[in-house]
Amino acid sequence: MLDSRSSTVERAYQLARSGQFRTVGEIKIRVRAEGYYDAVAQLEGRTISTALRRLIVQARADAGDADPG
Repeated sequence: MLDSRSSTVERAYQLARSGQFRTVGEIKIRVRAEGYYDAVAQLEGRTISTALRRLIVQARADAGDADPG
């Protein structure tokens, strides 16, 4: 049976795009709280952190909050 839940990385991207978070650290905390226990390992690399930061900045700019944190 397949698990329909998003992967850790997919969920982190969803949260980054939401505009509700200012930092990658906040996203890591939220993903972990949602039960993604591999969040720290999955979201640790420079490439993923950079991508998430870019999404955070873009989402907050789109929402009219130019200060990303």
